Amino acid sequence: MEQRVADNYANLSKQKTGRDSPVEERPQHKHRYMIAIADGPGSGKYTIAGDISERIRKDHKLSCSVASVEGFLLSKADLDKMDDPEKAHARRGAEWTFDGEGMVDFIRRCRHQTEMEKQIRTPDFDEEAMDPHPHGEIVDVETQVLIFEGIYLLSDTEPWKETQELVDDKWFVHVEPRVLLGCL
Repeated sequence: MEQRVADNYANLSKQKTGRDSPVEERPQHKHRYMIAIADGPGSGKYTIAGDISERIRKDHKLSCSVASVEGFLLSKADLDKMDDPEKAHARRGAEWTFDGEGMVDFIRRCRHQTEMEKQIRTPDFDEEAMDPHPHGEIVDVETQVLIFEGIYLLSDTEPWKETQELVDDKWFVHVEPRVLLGCL
């Protein structure tokens, strides 16, 4: 089973980079390849994104980063300001408890990043404080492949649906509901 998963990762990373060998010359264009991975909580999106990123770096010698949507959860203080704060806290993780416009803007900035903005910092989520903070991963202008992972990235609702136009590839991780329940 583990070998099959590893082979799938290898095939996906090769497919997404368009390279059969790490020694092939990289195209001279500056286009960054961007992938959005989505599914529910506990589906393994972050693990898959990290594994694919590692394989792209190792096997294809391309720079690759992962950005998670978790850093775009609204803070507890923002939830407290909502019409029904109790409901907002209870439903945290629902689509409307994210800064979807902020996430789409972040993806847009990554798509159009230039030498004028050499680094873009993604917000992150502090598991201990259970709140987002602005000091996440840095996306460097030289990053060749960028993988976004998050629950609503492939949603057909505003503002999330714009993500689909900004990325080069969209992956939906399908996990059986009974398996997901065991992961949560």
